[in-house]
Amino acid sequence: MGRDEFRVQTTTHQTGARPRTVRRHPYVDGIMEVELPACWKGLTMSQYDGTTDPEEHVDVFTTQAGLYTSDDAILCRVFPTSLKGPALNWFTRLPPNSIDCFDTLVTHFGIQFTTSKPHHLTSLVLVNIRQEKGKSLREFMECFEKILLNISNINPEVAMHHLVTALKLGPFVDSLCKKPVSNLDELRTRATKFMQMEELKEFHSTTQSDTREKKYIDRERVLAPRPDSRFKDSRQPKYNRYIPLVSNRVRILEEALNADLIATPQRVTTPPNADTTKHCRYHRNYGHTTEDCFTMKDKIEELIQAGHLRRFVKQEEGGFSSKEEREGRYEERPRRTSGYQERREEGTRRKV
Repeated sequence: MGRDEFRVQTTTHQTGARPRTVRRHPYVDGIMEVELPACWKGLTMSQYDGTTDPEEHVDVFTTQAGLYTSDDAILCRVFPTSLKGPALNWFTRLPPNSIDCFDTLVTHFGIQFTTSKPHHLTSLVLVNIRQEKGKSLREFMECFEKILLNISNINPEVAMHHLVTALKLGPFVDSLCKKPVSNLDELRTRATKFMQMEELKEFHSTTQSDTREKKYIDRERVLAPRPDSRFKDSRQPKYNRYIPLVSNRVRILEEALNADLIATPQRVTTPPNADTTKHCRYHRNYGHTTEDCFTMKDKIEELIQAGHLRRFVKQEEGGFSSKEEREGRYEERPRRTSGYQERREEGTRRKV
């Protein structure tokens, strides 16, 4: 047996004490010797690393630990198990015998990580809150309550005052004026009733709107023509015959518009049930083509008889001897009214 080994044994036997171990906790004597409850289970909370709100972490810790014990010494023993990284490193470097209870530990913990605390709002933010037009009472109350949760130690009376002044005029405000509430909880209870009334009214309004729309669709379906029916133009041509042309009427229309021979007409509304595959450049609507447009035919015929657009006229065999002959051959077609046949026969007899 060596001299040093003998000295250690002698010292141990003489003092009767166990060898000292390295102290790695800041607690006073007695805290680490407390036994954990038999029902104790590990905490399920996330470990704190010093980057989030320290007060929130303490709240979560005391809530979960409080399910098993309220003993101050046990809370001190277990608290380091909820730390990790820089936070745990800070705890292990606390001076020995510096923590005598859980409140002291929480105070040191809050001071150390105070820069990680979020910026808390004040009641001043409630001044600019308003229930905008079109926002329901439920949406406004949810928004207001969310802001209220971020304000520390707000006076309930102050919160109630800002809430009432922020509401838009309506049945709920009228109710508060007629019968004021005494506290914020009573205001929330009454607001819930008006939320239900507001949503029920909205539901009935939507249902009635859907019913009206369905009736309108059904009526349109009944009045709608059969699939094979098309809109037919009831207009009649003005002339019995039209001067033959060497070009299509679309090109002639463009020439007449460029020469200011025809004024650009206003757009005509497309008739209901019109054939949308046919488009008129003159009326700028659907239902018939430009070539079949009686109005366009009449306009071009009138211009040709007035001596315009002659280069688009197709010369027939022998041509025309005079304007009078051309006008006589393509005389204006009378409108078909009652007695049309009798007047036509009378006119024929007069010419004879």
